[in-house]
Amino acid sequence: MSNSPCFPPELERYIFETAALLYPHTISRLLPVARRVLIWIEPLLYRRVYFDGLIKKSGPAAAILRAIQNGSKPTDFFATTTRYLCIASLELNVFFSRPEKREWSNGNLETVFRACSGVDNLFFFGDIEKPKLLEMVTETMRPRRIVMILDLVGTQPDLSLSLFDNITHLLLGDINLPNNILDENWDQLANLQNLPRLTHLALSECSTSLVLVSMLLSGCTHLQCFVVFTQDPIPSLDGIHDARFSIVLTPEGIILDDGVPRDLWARVEGGIRRYTDVFRLDS
Repeated sequence: MSNSPCFPPELERYIFETAALLYPHTISRLLPVARRVLIWIEPLLYRRVYFDGLIKKSGPAAAILRAIQNGSKPTDFFATTTRYLCIASLELNVFFSRPEKREWSNGNLETVFRACSGVDNLFFFGDIEKPKLLEMVTETMRPRRIVMILDLVGTQPDLSLSLFDNITHLLLGDINLPNNILDENWDQLANLQNLPRLTHLALSECSTSLVLVSMLLSGCTHLQCFVVFTQDPIPSLDGIHDARFSIVLTPEGIILDDGVPRDLWARVEGGIRRYTDVFRLDS
């Protein structure tokens, strides 16, 4: 008689899926346990896809491209499994070194984006102009949540793109931390106010403008929560008395969990004025 524990399949599946979700780095070690375990948790391997720069093909993003090219997965596999797509396109080159050739061609990127058409959460960090990432994902995706940490001095994300039609949560930040880039003359202000489903908005280190904040509170008709993340207090915004508005102090900036922003919204919705925590993208 075997002394090995025997669990009902439903409980066994719950245990493996929970372990994979809580400790994603263990998924590769769990996959060979049994074929049924592979069937249960392999989709979780591609739930969160991270482009760690566009120079080298690596990680789950490269695995998706290979699977599409060799036909090893059904055509709708990644559309139903991938929910978080994070694209870090800021390349840091050593002074006087020759720039590396980008391995990710536009065609490669478009192939992966088409396959991951079911993405709910998008995160952009760095350059969205070379290549034109917003236009690429607009062709295939209608996410609900977007985070964009960009160089807003030189980049104006086009918020009129259909990519933003279903957006309920939007965080916009400046990579340079200048804290005064956006004001009432910002070119995208009208497009932001016109987003039809926007309920949650956050600005990170990119505006101290009382006029801009007031215009967004009055112009975004469905807005339920508006957060300004800042490393330092912003006295100019202390006079805003609106239950939807919160100032969140982040002395070390927005902290990323393993390079992926994860949900602070539920906490700030309660009217919290000061909070330091990991920004969570998923609810």
